[in-house]
Amino acid sequence: MRRRMTRPTREFTPRKGLRQGDPLAPFLFLLVAEGLAGVSRMAEEKNLIDSLEVGRAKVKVNMLQYADDTLFFCEANTKSIFNIKAILLCFELASGLKESGIWSLGTDKGGLWKEILDSKYGGWRSLREGGKSRRGSLWWKDLKEVWDSEGWGRSFEDGFKWKVGDGKEISFWEDSWLSCGTLKGVFPRLFSLSSAKNAKMAELGYWYNGEWVWNLVWRRSFFDWEKSLVEQLFQSLQEVKLVFGEADS
Repeated sequence: MRRRMTRPTREFTPRKGLRQGDPLAPFLFLLVAEGLAGVSRMAEEKNLIDSLEVGRAKVKVNMLQYADDTLFFCEANTKSIFNIKAILLCFELASGLKESGIWSLGTDKGGLWKEILDSKYGGWRSLREGGKSRRGSLWWKDLKEVWDSEGWGRSFEDGFKWKVGDGKEISFWEDSWLSCGTLKGVFPRLFSLSSAKNAKMAELGYWYNGEWVWNLVWRRSFFDWEKSLVEQLFQSLQEVKLVFGEADS
């Protein structure tokens, strides 16, 4: 006997997930991905994304999906990039699926593509270097132009926080790895006095009996009023401890 559902049921909380390889998983993914496609279409209708126009008929395309892969297409402008990024972040929060793309350049620890970009251009940190770069492809120069325009790069760095491991990848002063933000921004006076402004965390200390000991280096001795800043700095450093043998992420 069949029973037709004439009204929605009350909300319920799933108690078991799906294992990898479960035949039901692709169908659930399609349901979720259709939601992403709908948001993308709505963004285009509200002129939040400038889609690419293909052929003489100027068919607008801003997203293609195949299996579990999704490709976004848009005109190379800051508005479209900002709004696609916002869509992906909302999609990640709603679905639990993690996005990939430019953000992965700062978060992924491996991958040949990341090793190539790190080797050729210096990774995402080189995007924030001042002035126009004379090296690099047109693609990298365009990416840097977008980074510098309208606060896009600032937004990226504000939303990026390192998880500290052995400290070999994290810039002590310029990267965000504490809850207070970058040490360069919180302690500009001490940053100006540092003789190791570009040093990684692992370069400003040593291991002793299994404990990390900070050994910061300065250009000169401190004035009396500066000593309180140093005390505040070392109090902030107590918030995070390095982990021997564990990579930063």
